Amino acid sequence: VFKKQDGGRFVNSITVKLNANTKYSLLITMRPVRAVRQIYVKAERLDFDRQKPQRNDDNCCVYHADWSTVDFDVSKNS
Repeated sequence: VFKKQDGGRFVNSITVKLNANTKYSLLITMRPVRAVRQIYVKAERLDFDRQKPQRNDDNCCVYHADWSTVDFDVSKNS
């Protein structure tokens, strides 16, 4: 479920449902394009233990999770 922020440049929330028995790394890259707002979601099977979300930079957030549902804020100032 992708929610677009009205009048904003960034998507403000994403809900990702995963298999509860599988661990994934979610790579979300946001590009603040005026005409086209693009979200790239990459899910890969990884052998990680559950980790807290880590922000790489202003436009990319990496989450390692094994929750069945992952909710996180990807707004610009979060």
